[in-house]
Amino acid sequence: MSKSNLRRPQKKSTLKKRQDWDTSIGDLSQHRLSDDEASRRKQAYQSRNLQLIQDEKQRKLLAKAVHDARKNNSNQLGILREILFNERDIDELMQRSNHVMHSRSDKALPVPKNSIVRKQNKSQYL
Repeated sequence: MSKSNLRRPQKKSTLKKRQDWDTSIGDLSQHRLSDDEASRRKQAYQSRNLQLIQDEKQRKLLAKAVHDARKNNSNQLGILREILFNERDIDELMQRSNHVMHSRSDKALPVPKNSIVRKQNKSQYL
């Protein structure tokens, strides 16, 4: 016989018998975190700079609010300026047209004195 065909005798392994599941033990409260342990873990993972972060957020919100207020105010001022400049342009146009009408008018067709001339108040444009 050749050596390759020889096998060593093997010991039969004995299987350990599993214990049946005990359904009467379902209380896992012994493994639950206590309130002290939970608060300790929460503080361990909390940032040390929490107050600084909150102050920084508050400062950024305040700066953004101030910036937005300035931007809205400048937009309103721009609109008011544009309205005033448009009024000034309209006044100049009306004066020129009245001047042209007076210079070209015929003696037969008199121009009424209360024509479309706007009163000019220079203080309103400042």
